[in-house]
Amino acid sequence: MTEPPVCPDCKITGILDYQHQEYYCPKCGLVLGQNDPLPKFTKPLPAGKITEKTNTKIATKYNLKQKLRARLAEKTPTTVIMTEDIARKLSLPDYTVEHAKKLAKKALDSKLHGARIAAACVLAACRMHTIPRAVKEIEEKSGVEEKKIFTALKNLQKKLKIRTEPIKAEEWVHVYAAKLNLRGEVIKKALETAKKLEETCNARPATIAAAAIYKHSKIRLKTLCKISGVSHPSILKCASLLSNPEHENKSC
Repeated sequence: MTEPPVCPDCKITGILDYQHQEYYCPKCGLVLGQNDPLPKFTKPLPAGKITEKTNTKIATKYNLKQKLRARLAEKTPTTVIMTEDIARKLSLPDYTVEHAKKLAKKALDSKLHGARIAAACVLAACRMHTIPRAVKEIEEKSGVEEKKIFTALKNLQKKLKIRTEPIKAEEWVHVYAAKLNLRGEVIKKALETAKKLEETCNARPATIAAAAIYKHSKIRLKTLCKISGVSHPSILKCASLLSNPEHENKSC
């Protein structure tokens, strides 16, 4: 209602009850009608202050805030989101996931971004926390090639001035042994061999561990390759050096 109604019996202009938003006759108390509801995007204002222009300004301000939030969500960290996604797919502990995300945020500050950097951040966090995860696993979960992950890791280490050491072969022996249900003497011999070979061979720790297990167990090569993600030739070449006394400082 634009104007207050008049009481039909008393002929007196009604008064607005602000609490209930109703007009009533001050003499007989008759309820004369309800007040119009306030327009959207407005706060209760004194009569005469609410205009269409006010509504437009408030609505525009609200829309701008929504757009700003959407833009921030887009910019924020696609790289950080990808990093968390890869880490969750690998079933990493929460503290490792958070560490990987922190590395990704620092990488963004250094103008490093993308799926490669996200995969490299996960690999770096795994190494820092001594959690054995093969690069092949990260490749499968991220869709980034192994070589590109290693290249991104080098850039990450250079920009952030961090150092990540590869997981030692002994750790990989324990991982593979658990997956293959190996126990006792086999593990003990494989650990000794892996430790010795790691000092004299330039192969990756995962390859050395796979070769040590292959040498001291009856596990089929095909099964071992599937579990470890190491190729047949790499395991055989590394294992062949164990029987060669002149294998020092040779690359596997």
